[in-house]
Amino acid sequence: MVEASPLPSDDILEGDCRAAMARLPSGSIDLVFADPPYNLQLSGELHRPDNSRVDGVEEAWDKFAGFAEYDGFTRGWLAECRRLLKPDGRVFLEIGAGQGRAVSAILGTKTLGLAVDLAGISRCVIGRKS
Repeated sequence: MVEASPLPSDDILEGDCRAAMARLPSGSIDLVFADPPYNLQLSGELHRPDNSRVDGVEEAWDKFAGFAEYDGFTRGWLAECRRLLKPDGRVFLEIGAGQGRAVSAILGTKTLGLAVDLAGISRCVIGRKS
Protein backbone atom coordinates (compact mmCIF):
# COMPACT_ATOMS: atom_id res chain seq x y z
CA MET A 1 0.00 0.00 0.00
CA VAL A 2 1.30 3.43 -0.93
CA GLU A 3 0.83 6.07 1.73
CA ALA A 4 -0.05 9.58 0.73
CA SER A 5 2.46 12.20 1.71
CA PRO A 6 1.33 14.33 4.64
CA LEU A 7 -0.52 17.49 3.81
CA PRO A 8 1.33 20.72 4.46
CA SER A 9 0.35 22.56 7.63
CA ASP A 10 -0.69 26.18 7.81
CA ASP A 11 -1.34 26.55 4.07
CA ILE A 12 -4.19 28.62 2.72
CA LEU A 13 -5.61 27.40 -0.56
CA GLU A 14 -7.10 30.25 -2.58
CA GLY A 15 -9.61 29.94 -5.38
CA ASP A 16 -12.78 28.01 -6.09
CA CYS A 17 -13.19 25.64 -3.15
CA ARG A 18 -14.24 22.74 -5.39
CA ALA A 19 -11.11 22.99 -7.51
CA ALA A 20 -8.88 23.32 -4.43
CA MET A 21 -10.50 20.35 -2.69
CA ALA A 22 -10.25 18.23 -5.85
CA ARG A 23 -6.43 18.48 -5.59
CA LEU A 24 -6.39 16.97 -2.09
CA PRO A 25 -6.25 13.22 -1.43
CA SER A 26 -9.35 11.34 -0.27
CA GLY A 27 -9.62 10.62 3.43
CA SER A 28 -6.99 13.20 4.34
CA ILE A 29 -8.92 15.74 6.41
CA ASP A 30 -9.82 15.54 10.10
CA LEU A 31 -12.17 18.51 10.25
CA VAL A 32 -14.17 20.64 7.84
CA PHE A 33 -15.65 23.93 8.98
CA ALA A 34 -17.56 25.93 6.41
CA ASP A 35 -19.72 29.03 6.34
CA PRO A 36 -20.86 28.80 2.72
CA PRO A 37 -22.70 31.36 0.60
CA TYR A 38 -26.41 31.47 1.46
CA ASN A 39 -27.57 32.47 -2.04
CA LEU A 40 -28.88 35.67 -0.42
CA GLN A 41 -29.65 37.59 -3.60
CA LEU A 42 -32.13 40.23 -2.56
CA SER A 43 -34.18 42.36 -4.89
CA GLY A 44 -35.13 44.71 -2.07
CA GLU A 45 -33.82 45.45 1.39
CA LEU A 46 -34.04 42.94 4.21
CA HIS A 47 -34.01 44.05 7.85
CA ARG A 48 -33.40 42.23 11.12
CA PRO A 49 -35.88 42.49 14.02
CA ASP A 50 -33.82 45.40 15.40
CA ASN A 51 -34.32 47.15 12.02
CA SER A 52 -30.63 46.90 11.05
CA ARG A 53 -30.07 46.18 7.35
CA VAL A 54 -28.95 42.73 6.17
CA ASP A 55 -26.23 42.94 3.53
CA GLY A 56 -27.20 41.10 0.39
CA VAL A 57 -24.89 39.64 -2.21
CA GLU A 58 -22.67 42.26 -3.81
CA GLU A 59 -19.56 40.25 -4.74
CA ALA A 60 -19.36 38.31 -8.04
CA TRP A 61 -18.10 35.11 -6.33
CA ASP A 62 -21.29 35.00 -4.24
CA LYS A 63 -23.77 35.34 -7.10
CA PHE A 64 -25.62 32.48 -8.80
CA ALA A 65 -27.80 32.51 -11.91
CA GLY A 66 -30.56 30.71 -10.04
CA PHE A 67 -31.42 27.97 -7.57
CA ALA A 68 -30.25 25.18 -9.91
CA GLU A 69 -26.76 26.69 -10.18
CA TYR A 70 -26.60 27.28 -6.43
CA ASP A 71 -27.78 23.73 -5.69
CA GLY A 72 -25.15 22.31 -8.07
CA PHE A 73 -22.42 24.34 -6.40
CA THR A 74 -23.59 23.27 -2.93
CA ARG A 75 -23.89 19.58 -3.81
CA GLY A 76 -20.43 19.70 -5.42
CA TRP A 77 -18.54 21.12 -2.46
CA LEU A 78 -20.47 18.97 0.04
CA ALA A 79 -19.50 15.84 -1.96
CA GLU A 80 -15.87 16.96 -1.85
CA CYS A 81 -16.10 17.47 1.92
CA ARG A 82 -17.43 13.93 2.35
CA ARG A 83 -14.66 12.52 0.09
CA LEU A 84 -11.91 14.37 1.95
CA LEU A 85 -12.94 13.45 5.48
CA LYS A 86 -11.05 10.70 7.26
CA PRO A 87 -13.28 7.82 8.46
CA ASP A 88 -13.56 9.45 11.89
CA GLY A 89 -13.55 13.01 10.48
CA ARG A 90 -15.95 15.68 11.66
CA VAL A 91 -17.78 18.44 9.85
CA PHE A 92 -19.28 21.70 11.13
CA LEU A 93 -21.36 23.57 8.57
CA GLU A 94 -23.02 26.87 9.24
CA ILE A 95 -26.48 26.82 7.71
CA GLY A 96 -29.41 29.10 7.10
CA ALA A 97 -32.50 28.81 9.28
CA GLY A 98 -34.44 25.64 8.47
CA GLN A 99 -31.73 24.04 6.31
CA GLY A 100 -30.41 21.48 8.82
CA ARG A 101 -32.15 18.34 7.56
CA ALA A 102 -31.62 19.11 3.87
CA VAL A 103 -27.92 19.89 4.32
CA SER A 104 -27.43 16.78 6.47
CA ALA A 105 -29.10 14.60 3.83
CA ILE A 106 -27.02 16.05 0.98
CA LEU A 107 -23.78 15.80 2.97
CA GLY A 108 -24.44 12.13 3.70
CA THR A 109 -22.62 11.97 7.02
CA LYS A 110 -23.93 10.83 10.37
CA THR A 111 -25.53 13.89 11.95
CA LEU A 112 -24.35 14.35 15.51
CA GLY A 113 -26.49 17.38 16.15
CA LEU A 114 -27.59 20.86 15.24
CA ALA A 115 -26.15 23.80 17.14
CA VAL A 116 -28.51 26.68 17.78
CA ASP A 117 -27.89 30.40 18.00
CA LEU A 118 -28.97 32.65 20.87
CA ALA A 119 -32.48 32.87 19.41
CA GLY A 120 -32.79 29.07 19.42
CA ILE A 121 -32.54 28.78 15.60
CA SER A 122 -30.50 25.88 14.17
CA ARG A 123 -27.37 27.42 12.62
CA CYS A 124 -24.77 24.65 12.45
CA VAL A 125 -24.89 21.02 11.32
CA ILE A 126 -22.40 18.85 13.22
CA GLY A 127 -21.62 15.57 11.50
CA ARG A 128 -19.23 12.62 11.43
CA LYS A 129 -18.25 10.63 8.34
CA SER A 130 -18.85 7.23 9.93
